[in-house]
Formats: sequence, structure tokens, C-alpha cells
Amino acid sequence: MITDDLENKDKAEKIHQLLLEIDEQQLQAKYRFKHRTLPFLIIIAILLFSALYLIYPCLYGFIETLIEFIEEQPPFIHDQKTPNIMVYEIDQRGKLMNQIIRNTKYLQFDHLS
Repeated sequence: MITDDLENKDKAEKIHQLLLEIDEQQLQAKYRFKHRTLPFLIIIAILLFSALYLIYPCLYGFIETLIEFIEEQPPFIHDQKTPNIMVYEIDQRGKLMNQIIRNTKYLQFDHLS
């Protein structure tokens, strides 16, 4: 009976020691996150927003040009006799230089329509 009490006491001490080690590891993990990982994440976020701020004017011009193209497209009709393709020339800044309309209906494709 005494040996059982000693064994239980030893097991309880080992469990208590393991729980203390787990608590210590959790504190170390919190410290590492707070003092190492968090500043790194903040720096990455700052760099990301800085890059987006610098790229925004280019993206804005490109998106604006795309919206203009979409608005200028003629409505697509399946029964068209002469379907057209819109061809655009764009400069490096994303501005429209020239708009060319090409007729895509050729005699050899008449049987397909």
C-alpha cells in the first residue's frame, strides 16, 4: 500500500512537471511570436501596401482602358450578316491609339452560318 502511494506520488510529480514544461513552452512560443514573427508580418504588410500604392496608377489606367473597350463594343448578335472583330492599338501607358474594325465573314465560311 505504501508502494502504491509512492508510485502515485511519483506519477503525479511527473505529470505536474510535464504540465509546467508545457506552460513554459507556451510562454516561449508567445514571446517568439510577439518579438520575432509579428514585426516580420508588419514589415511585409507595409511593403505590400507600398507596392500597391506605387502600382495603383498603372493599374487604374489599365482598368479604365478595359472599361472603355467593353463599353465601346457593339452588341453581339448571332444573326449578323457581317460579324466584326474590334482590334485596338494601345500605347505603353494604356491609352487607346487606334480602333480598327475587321470584317470576319468570308465567302468560304458562308456554309457555316
